[in-house]
Amino acid sequence: MGSRLRKLKKIYGSKKLYDNKTISGKGHLTDNIIDQLYAFYGNAIRQHSNSVKDMRNAVWAIYFRTRSTDNEPLHSFCPAGETSWCKYNQAGSKGTAETFRHKNSLPPAVMDAIKPIFNSLSHPELLNR
Repeated sequence: MGSRLRKLKKIYGSKKLYDNKTISGKGHLTDNIIDQLYAFYGNAIRQHSNSVKDMRNAVWAIYFRTRSTDNEPLHSFCPAGETSWCKYNQAGSKGTAETFRHKNSLPPAVMDAIKPIFNSLSHPELLNR
């Protein structure tokens, strides 16, 4: 995950995405964000090693959670309940989802650029290994 995202960031360089902004920089794909996504991916694989389906769902939870905004919350792949790692779903179980604010979203243009990486890294043949 980490090396693929870094390679993508390097390939795009100063090219503009469809939102007329570059892929990297503040509020976009930074090294810190890449490190977080890499750690989340590793955790998703390790925590669901008994089920490829659960692994895939956990990987897509990372993607959609990172894409979520206050106007478009995308948490259907995240675990539900008060004990969920997903703060939005925790808030939902307490009845406070409408006051929840998404702080770490990446813009849709960046998320669309990195989606093929999530597609390939969540492929069942890869996860079966």
